[in-house]
Amino acid sequence: MKRSLIGIGILAGSMLFAACSADRTGSLKGTVTLNPVVSAGEIAPTPSPADYAARQILIMEGNGIVEVMRADIDPNGYYGAILLEGVYMIDITHDGPEGTSGLPKQIQIIRGETTTLDVTVQTSGG
Repeated sequence: MKRSLIGIGILAGSMLFAACSADRTGSLKGTVTLNPVVSAGEIAPTPSPADYAARQILIMEGNGIVEVMRADIDPNGYYGAILLEGVYMIDITHDGPEGTSGLPKQIQIIRGETTTLDVTVQTSGG
């Protein structure tokens, strides 16, 4: 009997924590644009779904050291994540020599709101 009461107490505490945590969340969303760098007169190749799948959005604690999670990028360049309110550092995984403007970037997630961060990546071409 004592064991079941402890189990019920732990379960109730976990459910309460989950409910409280859910009330403290906001979302991060955005679009990743891949811009292949080409020589003058060349036509830039269209990025493939695999080009997007090869990268992820890195979400770190505000100090930029501890990774919280990674968000996948869909074939159209969209990504999103539900996060606890707070300050985060955002970056992107890199696939070879490429550049991003404005990353890493510190953002704030506010409870019940959506923060949008669009990212442009200059890739090495096709």
